[in-house]
Amino acid sequence: MSTTITTSSTNTTNSSTTSTTTAATTATTTTSISRQTQLKQLTELVDSFLRDVERKDFKQYMDIVMNNYANYKDCLKKRPIDYKAAFLNYNIAHELIVKVIPTSSGFKSFVNSSSKRKRDIYDVYKNWKQTIINDDSYLKTIVPYYIVSSKGLNEEEEEEDSNIFINVQKLYQIDKYYPDDLLIIDYRPKNEFNKSHLDVKNIINIEPISVRSNYKDFEVENNSMITSNNNERQLFHNRSKFKYLVIYDFNSTMIDIMDEDDSLTRLFNSLTKRAFDQPLTLNNRSSPLILYGGLKAWIEKFALSKIVHQHGELKKPMKSLNRSNSFNFNSNKLNSNLNEYLSRPNSVDFNQHQKDKLYNQTSRLHQISISRPNSSQPSFLLSSSPIPKSSSFHKSVQTPFQPFKPSSSPIKYNDVESDNPLLNPTNINATLIDLHCTTGLQNLGNSCYMNSIIQCLLGTPPLFKMFLQGDYKQHININNRLGSKGLMTNSFSKLAFNIYNHKNSVVQPLEFKRSIGVLSSQFKNFDQQDSSEFLSFVLDTLHEDLNTFGSYPKLKELSKDEEQEREKLPIRLASTIEWERYLKLNFSSIVDLFQGQYSSQLKCSTCGTTSTTFQSFTTLSLPIPENLIKSKIDLYDCFNEFTKSETLDDEDSWNCPHCKKKVKTFKKITITRLPKNLIVHLKRFDPNLSKINKFVDYSKDLDLTSYWPTISSDKEREQIESFPPRDQSPPFKYSLYGVSMHMGNFSNGHYTSYVWKGTKDKWCYFDDSRIVKNCKVEGIINSNAYVLFYART
Repeated sequence: MSTTITTSSTNTTNSSTTSTTTAATTATTTTSISRQTQLKQLTELVDSFLRDVERKDFKQYMDIVMNNYANYKDCLKKRPIDYKAAFLNYNIAHELIVKVIPTSSGFKSFVNSSSKRKRDIYDVYKNWKQTIINDDSYLKTIVPYYIVSSKGLNEEEEEEDSNIFINVQKLYQIDKYYPDDLLIIDYRPKNEFNKSHLDVKNIINIEPISVRSNYKDFEVENNSMITSNNNERQLFHNRSKFKYLVIYDFNSTMIDIMDEDDSLTRLFNSLTKRAFDQPLTLNNRSSPLILYGGLKAWIEKFALSKIVHQHGELKKPMKSLNRSNSFNFNSNKLNSNLNEYLSRPNSVDFNQHQKDKLYNQTSRLHQISISRPNSSQPSFLLSSSPIPKSSSFHKSVQTPFQPFKPSSSPIKYNDVESDNPLLNPTNINATLIDLHCTTGLQNLGNSCYMNSIIQCLLGTPPLFKMFLQGDYKQHININNRLGSKGLMTNSFSKLAFNIYNHKNSVVQPLEFKRSIGVLSSQFKNFDQQDSSEFLSFVLDTLHEDLNTFGSYPKLKELSKDEEQEREKLPIRLASTIEWERYLKLNFSSIVDLFQGQYSSQLKCSTCGTTSTTFQSFTTLSLPIPENLIKSKIDLYDCFNEFTKSETLDDEDSWNCPHCKKKVKTFKKITITRLPKNLIVHLKRFDPNLSKINKFVDYSKDLDLTSYWPTISSDKEREQIESFPPRDQSPPFKYSLYGVSMHMGNFSNGHYTSYVWKGTKDKWCYFDDSRIVKNCKVEGIINSNAYVLFYART
């Protein structure tokens, strides 16, 4: 940094003026650079000022704030406006009053003080804070100059932006700051628009097939939009009143305005060359722009943020990490752009998968491992890059799961698993009551392990509904890492449809059994298998089949310095960041419904160096404590056993990278993310494959709030709030809805299941083709429980 910023404790006003003026002068010397480069340099100057300013008390800081804000207002009055000095003065005032002053000496004594004088001073602070934060002139004048302006593109953006095209970053900024001035035309088939489209205030859909060659603009309105709703027709009619009009299709990156055979060209020319009703010329401020790369480019840049999806509205973009909501490492060598940091991968690469090893290679999900000495947390500084959120599916509504009185019901038998061509799963409008259907599954010869798990999985209403209604089809990734090519998903959907179609009957899941045998030799024959392994195999393969980003190339690895900085972060923030990174390559409905995360930390007993891995899970395997001195073991004892601290010594000790030798080590597991549907596997088989038959009281209701790490500070809370919440807010209370039972031993056993089927049939017992309805809850909770299914309430 070429500018040295100094302050004087005896004259805060003058020192602030000098500091800001010096910074502005330095920035002004590079007038030929692009505005985005200027923005980066100005941001660095603000950071430099905040780092170098001497520690002051509350009132001295307020003097600097008021002086800089006054300078900012003066800059706006100049003609031409001094944008650089305005940016510096405003952001210095903003950062001081929002972030620095609340941590200054003596500030807390003004908060809720009994002294009227101190209360008055604190009121002045609050009024100034609100004035600065809510200053519209900054958003309307300074922000557009540096961010929304058509000038100042960086080198990567220049080729994507012209008189016709607009890049996704600029469109994002326009929508963020000027949503009322923006009209979007989604130029794709209606069914594609209904499945997903940009979530903006003003958007219309025009189908390419409806725009004919040589159509004039009023013909598009009168003919192409004849089936559109009144709101869309009105928006199109007012198109010339919008400052920005943007058209996007799926992936266009070029247009030949002379080629009328091209559908995009036809619409563009109708709104420009052949616009007689409302001429939109290329020089007009509302002339149409085309989104470079279309919807595909948006998804590649921002994942599924700001996308309306047929599953429901996906999460909106996270707040821009500017001014108060930012994050920077405390080292010039580290990357200050969180978006780039998040785009880097876990330090463990994906393995190459082979068909016969599908389960073994997918049940161990991607880990991130780091090692470094302990130190203080990094500072959180200004960032100029807004980072949109990734999406998450809309939370599904589920009925409460409660025990009721028993009864039994006869069932009909249907000995084949077949399709009914008269019934199409995509036409099913399944209600929650319909989803609680009772259908038996024929045992194909030691396939009880499969039947038990299928009944529990289809007892998950949002999963069952997704497959019945065909919502999954658009997400199938044929080129996924496993090479399963959607076979698991299509087979599972077909089975779900047959189960739904043959209520109170029995189906033979032979085709599904054949499909899983093709995908894994472990399940090819008719030998008995472990139901928990089968469950993990099914969910892992479904995830890869439906993984939107599963075929994306692996991301750039973290540097050693970045890994060290990540280790300094509090666990709640670090786990949130790692989950967002995980979603960069893993985004599916299975992740949304079932996946959680835990951390495993090793700590050197000599120097305190830690190494933390973050592990995603679909099934949480809990040990059953065998040496616990109490008359009754409950499920919380299993969670305590899973998360307790452990000492590793001798052969199990860790080779500390700081001590450069094996040392006594402390190991601690922490559950850092709890899913919507929690699957718990009780580890009933020891290393010698002997079964642990201890009764574990798992009860119907489960509260895991105490296992979720709390936020340690206001600063951490501020940073976490800049990420998508993804349903990670306490309390974390769950209700039991399924139990897979195992009777017998490892080599000779039988699997059954209990599943909650709503207020009509209540708890139902499934023993292959045999079904018993309205079971007592006392019979559900027993020592044979092997896999538990809980839904968050």
